[in-house]
Amino acid sequence: MAYPYDPSRAALLTPARGSVFFPAGRPATEAALCAELSRLAYAPFERDPEASRKVQDALRRVGFAPGYLFSAEGTQGFLATDADRSVSVLAFRGTEVNPRDWATDLRAWPCDWVEGGQVHEGFAAALAVVWSDLAPRLADAPGRRIYTGHSLGAALATLAASRQPPHALYTYGSPRVGDEAFLRTLSAFESHRFTNCCDMICRVPPEAFGYRHHGPASYIDREGAVHVPPADAEVTRDHLRARLAYWWRWAWRPGNVWTRDLADHAPVNYFSALSQLH
Repeated sequence: MAYPYDPSRAALLTPARGSVFFPAGRPATEAALCAELSRLAYAPFERDPEASRKVQDALRRVGFAPGYLFSAEGTQGFLATDADRSVSVLAFRGTEVNPRDWATDLRAWPCDWVEGGQVHEGFAAALAVVWSDLAPRLADAPGRRIYTGHSLGAALATLAASRQPPHALYTYGSPRVGDEAFLRTLSAFESHRFTNCCDMICRVPPEAFGYRHHGPASYIDREGAVHVPPADAEVTRDHLRARLAYWWRWAWRPGNVWTRDLADHAPVNYFSALSQLH
């Protein structure tokens, strides 16, 4: 079972509600595995025991031991280790529909970063509330260490990678996090940054504020094919065709997001494309 493209508001705003995670078992690639773990991080385990069980059941389904779930002042996620201790994954939750997360995203003015350069103040503050607890756990995490997240979660995973480098970083729908000097703190590991077609969150905060993306993007086109790196002219044409097709097929239907620039940000649409890779 694979997920089709989902243009619904539910897929964007409540990514874990009613979802079946890893419908075909463990994905063939780390990129797809981390995309689905990033979506799983949206399950509201801190306020719903059933959601907590859902997270642990999904982890077991793909060969992970029960994970360490964390939640503090609006920052959530989990750290889970493969049953054979060959891989440990830190996954952060992205932006939810609540004022605290919106305030975090909107605090977009730069601040000094402990490892060098300047970063988004809201993202830095969100990581700080969990870092003293996470850092020693990450130091002890066995095997290949991977950090991941979607949206705000991608930004937090990027900052964590600057503080304590993993073996690999996988981000999905990431906003820009810091300036050029900050990017130099991200050179000690593999970095895989996925951008889904028209996803507007990948275009904020503006470069005019000094923000830059880390590394080349892995661009998912309107048909789900991945291009590394994409050609700018091809991306522009792909965006135009994607928006026109979306308006014709999806935008007018009740319950759907009205623009592809938002629909492409839904976590399931990253997994939908990447789960086809082998």
